[in-house]
Amino acid sequence: MIALITGGASGIGREIGELFLSNGYDVITADILPCKYSTKHYVTDLSVPDNVLSLMNSIYNDFDDIDIIVNNVG
Repeated sequence: MIALITGGASGIGREIGELFLSNGYDVITADILPCKYSTKHYVTDLSVPDNVLSLMNSIYNDFDDIDIIVNNVG
């Protein structure tokens, strides 16, 4: 199972991501800040619409599917 957490590098997003990770999920994070706990991290500014499309293309090139998305950014 794969969970994508936007804004997952710190705060509530980090807590959510770590919870999924402790329950056996592969965790993908996307944030402007660095992140060390996730399975895969994408450094990006999701307030820029073109970055959202680029992020999704990158994720689908790296992974087969996403099971859960937590839109925590912003």
